Amino acid sequence: MTLFYHETEYFLSRNRIYFYHETEYFFITKQNIFLSRNRIYFYHETEYFANKIFGQKFHLDFYHRNF
Repeated sequence: MTLFYHETEYFLSRNRIYFYHETEYFFITKQNIFLSRNRIYFYHETEYFANKIFGQKFHLDFYHRNF
């Protein structure tokens, strides 16, 4: 499953989420999320929230049971 949003791609696999934008790769696990120009927040080890991507406000919710 791949979600596209303004040239920003999220790749979902069993228990991890990959964030890809141009040549920047980020690997996210069940730990605190990095903060960068594109902010991504991780809560409760099972929910992913993303917002403020290129100034656009939105959020994506992913649950571990769906992986």
